[in-house]
Amino acid sequence: MEIWQVISIPVLLIPYLAFGQTSEEQLLQEIRKAYQELNYAEAEIKATTALDQYQRFTPVHLTEIHKILGIIYYSQNKPEQARVHFQNALSLTPTLTLDPLYVSPKILDFFKKVKARHAEDGRDTDEVRTNVRYVLVEDPRPAAAIRSMLLPGWGQLYKGETTKGRVLIALWGVGVIGSVTAHFKREQAQDSYLSETDPQRIESRFNTFDSFHKLRNNLLLFSAGVWLYSYLDAILKERPHQFEQSQRIDQSLLVAPCITPESARLILSVNF
Repeated sequence: MEIWQVISIPVLLIPYLAFGQTSEEQLLQEIRKAYQELNYAEAEIKATTALDQYQRFTPVHLTEIHKILGIIYYSQNKPEQARVHFQNALSLTPTLTLDPLYVSPKILDFFKKVKARHAEDGRDTDEVRTNVRYVLVEDPRPAAAIRSMLLPGWGQLYKGETTKGRVLIALWGVGVIGSVTAHFKREQAQDSYLSETDPQRIESRFNTFDSFHKLRNNLLLFSAGVWLYSYLDAILKERPHQFEQSQRIDQSLLVAPCITPESARLILSVNF
């Protein structure tokens, strides 16, 4: 009697990684509270702490943090630092404005000049700029994971890992073709074994059937292993040369994941 085993893999029911937002929201609320209470020292410390962990925040949150720091630094007579943070905020949200009800006319005027210069820099691609700009880049991992669920190795090809993708496709193909072939051979061996009437040949027929039975099951397990590896590799592994992360906001190249209910993206910060 033939028994087919079904392997259940719960992890495949989770196509995306879940990131908690409670601590990030709490830190952002503390920054807002300190800023609104004019406790600029505490707001600056907490905002700097948040930027040291910028990977955990959305572009909207980062925009607000940079905006608050820009206002704080200008209020402390540090216009150059204020300019950098306003530029960072505008890089994330070019339409950003300041509320004149809560910001002094002097800061508003300074911000408008920074915004105008930011717009000019955006039009003049030949001019060398020193500020840090953010660019939102789509994270290929969710799409790659879906492709690898359909065909092992496809997700790796989608991410640009050509050699790995081809190897995984070849291994999975060999496993599937081999298991199908072994299954038909097993069926033939089973029929021969069940129809054999010569006592001296029954054991030989059974051994042949048993060999193909084990071969088929092992090839199925091998194929499932390749499929599972391809899926997990596609959704979890980052390409080192493209998704390399850093710990400081002022370095030349920073990349951070940003996963929201609507989309999955990376924040790429380029210092140029």
